[in-house]
Amino acid sequence: MKYQANVALLVLTVSWSSWAAPQTAPLITGFECADEVKEIIHLIGRGDDPKQFIAQDVQTELSRQQPGSVLTKLHCEGSPELKAATSVDYTSGEKVLSRLSVSFPVQVSVEVNGETVEMAVDQLYLAENLDQTEGRKVTQKFIVK
Repeated sequence: MKYQANVALLVLTVSWSSWAAPQTAPLITGFECADEVKEIIHLIGRGDDPKQFIAQDVQTELSRQQPGSVLTKLHCEGSPELKAATSVDYTSGEKVLSRLSVSFPVQVSVEVNGETVEMAVDQLYLAENLDQTEGRKVTQKFIVK
């Protein structure tokens, strides 16, 4: 029995184009002040680079509130405000960190419908149940001053 195979090669050229203007990265400044919390910032569960995750979180919140909004500038206005709470470890009797709040005062410039809007914001992160292996919770608040 003889088999004969006919093979044809089909090559398709595919291209995508988008009519939307490309979004440029926002200008991010002033985050040297976050260096003073670099040893503990990972506890809030957002990563080790505050300027990166804050820009991402602010853009997400702006887009949620007003679709099409684009963060153009983000400036840290001062040192982050830290608040912590402890609980007692019943096994060792020692105090352990149970809750951590970190608030970053930032100045935000956002382009909305062709206009630039500036606002002062506290980007707040609250990590709870840090003394437990399960049930840890992190919440964010975008507080316009």
